[in-house]
Amino acid sequence: MADIIGDNQNNTLIGTFENDAILGQGGDDNLFGRGGNDDLLGGAGNDSLNGEDGNDLLNGEDGENTLLGGFGDDVLLGGSGNDLLDGEQDDDQLLGKGGDDTLLGGFGNDAFLAG
Repeated sequence: MADIIGDNQNNTLIGTFENDAILGQGGDDNLFGRGGNDDLLGGAGNDSLNGEDGNDLLNGEDGENTLLGGFGDDVLLGGSGNDLLDGEQDDDQLLGKGGDDTLLGGFGNDAFLAG
């Protein structure tokens, strides 16, 4: 498992084809999980998280974020802002949390929880 950690700038962080933990921290970040079962944490800022392949956990945290699950059974967690959560493929769980969120399941049997 690789730990990939950004800083308080705007970062583009790309995982490996193994299991990764990717943390954007501050700034407006773009995180890509690639393959494996990944944990993507946006941190502060308006972030874009893309799980791609694998069963991934995407947590937008603060800001207005876009979370794209990709292939695999993913868990997408919005944050305090107005977020877009799109499970895309397979069986996903989407939790909107705070803000005016948009939740899209895509293909598969998806579970939605707005908060």
